[in-house]
Amino acid sequence: MLKKVFRIYFPAFLLGMVILLEVFVFNFSSFHIMGKGYEESSLSLSDAVVQGGEQTIDGNIEANENILKLEWTAINKPVGTVFLDFELEDAYSVEVQIDASDDTNSNYRKSIASKKLVAIDEHSHTVALRMSGNVHNLRLSVAIPEGSSFCLQGVTVNSPIPFRLSLLRIGLLFSVGIFVWYYFTSKAMQLPCSNNKRKFNLVCDSITLGCLVVAVLMVGLYASDHSNGFSIEFCLTSGNQLTKELVDAFEHKQLHLLAQPSPELLEMENPYDWSARIRLGVSYLWDHCLYNGKYYSYYGIAPVILLFLPYHLLTGYYFSTIFAILIFGGVGIIFLSMVYKLFISKFFPDLPLRLSVFGLLILHMSSGIWYCFCAMKFYEIAQSAGFCFTVMGVYFLLKSNVIGKGHISKFSIAAGATCLSLAVLSRPTTVVYCIVALIVIGLGLKKLIVSQKICDSGVVSSASKRNKNIITYLLAAFLPFVILGGLQMIYNYLRFDSFFDFGIQYSLTINDFTQSQFYTRFVSIGLYNYLFAPPIVTPEFPYVKSSFQMLEPNGYYFVANKYAVGIIWRVPAVLGLLFAPKALRRMKKENRLPAIMTIGSFSVIAPLIVLFSIWESGYGARYAIDFTWEMIIGALAVLFFLYETGKNKGLRNYSSKLALLSVFPTAVINFALIYAFFMNEVNSPVANTFYNHLDSVFNFWF
Repeated sequence: MLKKVFRIYFPAFLLGMVILLEVFVFNFSSFHIMGKGYEESSLSLSDAVVQGGEQTIDGNIEANENILKLEWTAINKPVGTVFLDFELEDAYSVEVQIDASDDTNSNYRKSIASKKLVAIDEHSHTVALRMSGNVHNLRLSVAIPEGSSFCLQGVTVNSPIPFRLSLLRIGLLFSVGIFVWYYFTSKAMQLPCSNNKRKFNLVCDSITLGCLVVAVLMVGLYASDHSNGFSIEFCLTSGNQLTKELVDAFEHKQLHLLAQPSPELLEMENPYDWSARIRLGVSYLWDHCLYNGKYYSYYGIAPVILLFLPYHLLTGYYFSTIFAILIFGGVGIIFLSMVYKLFISKFFPDLPLRLSVFGLLILHMSSGIWYCFCAMKFYEIAQSAGFCFTVMGVYFLLKSNVIGKGHISKFSIAAGATCLSLAVLSRPTTVVYCIVALIVIGLGLKKLIVSQKICDSGVVSSASKRNKNIITYLLAAFLPFVILGGLQMIYNYLRFDSFFDFGIQYSLTINDFTQSQFYTRFVSIGLYNYLFAPPIVTPEFPYVKSSFQMLEPNGYYFVANKYAVGIIWRVPAVLGLLFAPKALRRMKKENRLPAIMTIGSFSVIAPLIVLFSIWESGYGARYAIDFTWEMIIGALAVLFFLYETGKNKGLRNYSSKLALLSVFPTAVINFALIYAFFMNEVNSPVANTFYNHLDSVFNFWF
């Protein structure tokens, strides 16, 4: 009876607790001077000693330098808060630092307080002080962004910090609480997915929709900083290597770009030497390939042929980079959910719904596609398209039943091979997954041969019929690879005189790839930072920081950014790969080799090859898109298999609880890295307002 009452009234109880937390914990700073006898008063600006500014006719202080300093002496009263009333133009915020002396120290306590004051958020203009006795002297130093104007209209001490109830914070805490409660108590969440297909699909679709909403929000924030409006994005007359330059080249029936290298560049002894180009002041196109006196693009042509070229032919405008990345990324997100749903239904139909939800959450949070929505350039077009087509290829291969039970679908095999080939034509790195696909296709061929020996009636099939089925299977599997792979090889040869040369070494970038040498230490930098780098935990939102390490290479290693937390911390579930030997021991002998050939190659060997191969490109957080989700799905396969084959019910129950707990570090760490990356790339008023709102929600104690 008590459990039933608790189950019925728990949401109301939870909401009450969240509201109490909101009032008495998250607004704790509002009680700072309440009822303590602090007297609110204004500090006269005319009494202040001012540096870096001058007083106007109306009594305000206008800054004329980047640092404005104001000092008051002989205040001789308790000071609990300092409020700055100001106007700021052409900037979003200023930083204030406060020095003060009180009864415990006659000299200034320097940097006793500091805070970012957001112009449009008056709540942030109040700085709390925790001084002892009377404050005697007070000094403010306001750091003002270059090129902005700052006008101080007043300074008030001991003004109360107003309450600010956050509906976002209340909603977030309530939603998380309901989710955890439902996860542990709902009978539906404990049922196998096969017995609860409708709810399983509903939950998966809801998670997918949530991811798409977040993607659109990120793209909108990015566009607010890097675009003149969404309508303009459909009528662009300019573009980058992929959206314009390759389009123009193909329309002129040529493979080299229309732009001509400057004579000074062609006359250089080594045009690939970045420092020499800078020293000589030679003009050149950044990150373009230079070969035999012509400019080429290293980046894949699939997005150009499928999207950018048709759009330009139809409209006369160039397609938007922002919308291209949103389309490829969004389709990739949808198909990643489809891959996961098919993965569960084929191999783990008896898995409890709550564990299947856990897997999809960490898969989406850690996929790496979010970095493409943070910095939307032509690099991200290639990566998002590669991600999209790789996920689609895996989906169709799974759907074809070349592994697992079910009749083999040759159409799905052809679709999978086509998508994986397009992935390579988008991003050459994905070629490793095409090799894995060949292994899977080989297993499917074996399955087909075995299944065709005896037909449903028990009569041995004719040799001609078996041969016909095998031939059509091989054509469906290999024809897309041959056609599209052959197209890529011919494209390579016509540009760089080699079928297997994609041309990256001819890139005019920060390093001369024609001369760069391989060192294992360079590989170890990527391996450490992508796989093992521990997070740095701080009390300041978003609570986690990167711990990128160069490992003292004693040589040049390019670093695009330093947002690094190893995957074993970002996604603790990936450690499930370490239990693969235990899972193999539990398997039937006939299933062990196929498991090694599929999971081992797709989730371990191929990602490691990718990690080893990107040493030349250096480190960048966005490269995680090329191997992360593949590793996660392999680890989930191991963990789910061990769960289903485990006989200890208590241990299984403990495992499901541990799975939920592991979602939270995955969410926090991935969010922190993406948030920091996004803040570095986007700096519009809209985005800064969004940042400030998040700061105010989570940094409630400041």
